[in-house]
Amino acid sequence: MSAFNTPFCSNELIQRVGRWAEKKEADDLLDNKSTRIYNKKYVRTLLQQLPNNIDWEEDTGISLEDHIEGWKKKNERTSGEPSQPHFGHFKAGIQSKMIATIDANLRNIPWKTGISPNSWQKITDLMILKKAGAHHIDKLRIIMLFHPSFNIKNQFLGKKMMYLAKRHNLIADEQFRNRKGHKAITAALSKRLVLDISRMQRQDLLLICNDAKSCYDRVIRNFAALAMRRAGAPKQAVESMFKTLQNARH
Repeated sequence: MSAFNTPFCSNELIQRVGRWAEKKEADDLLDNKSTRIYNKKYVRTLLQQLPNNIDWEEDTGISLEDHIEGWKKKNERTSGEPSQPHFGHFKAGIQSKMIATIDANLRNIPWKTGISPNSWQKITDLMILKKAGAHHIDKLRIIMLFHPSFNIKNQFLGKKMMYLAKRHNLIADEQFRNRKGHKAITAALSKRLVLDISRMQRQDLLLICNDAKSCYDRVIRNFAALAMRRAGAPKQAVESMFKTLQNARH
């Protein structure tokens, strides 16, 4: 089914929660204060799971220390949008406290206001090989080259969201990626053992493995924004990210 036919892309829900969960109704849903009635049963059930009654601490934005540490870890060979400054320019900038301070403040403006700079909205699509020698169009992978500033801002956002989600036990037990003490091989082993036990005990078993193949550009942005905010991502930082993706020029 096309993503555009899902309830969160309907005019009703876009008008209520916004395109990136920026409207007051989105705040009310997350705070369990919404009094609206949603007609569709599954939408109503889904939205009831959003409130988590967590009193989030005030967001302080991106500190100078985090800014410097983030660029230190970046690989200078990473490609960004070709018409914008290179990753190496930003890495060089952290050698000067004055330049690093100015750059950190520039990162904090979209983070705290929700704006999307025009320079971030220019994105270059690049097709790379999935497998050596396979040049057929359906065998290629499309990646997007972002402005380096937008790239690292999203990295900060993801890191903060995962930290808060883990701190407040919002991550499902079956989530193994990006968690200390968890490895992908452990998940594979658990799956194998469950299948073996089911076969030995002759028990019926239903296993669903969903793969979001070619679906990254079909993610419903207003619901993704609600899910991110539920895990502690700051409202304006999320708004800035989705505004950029919504208004991007490829």
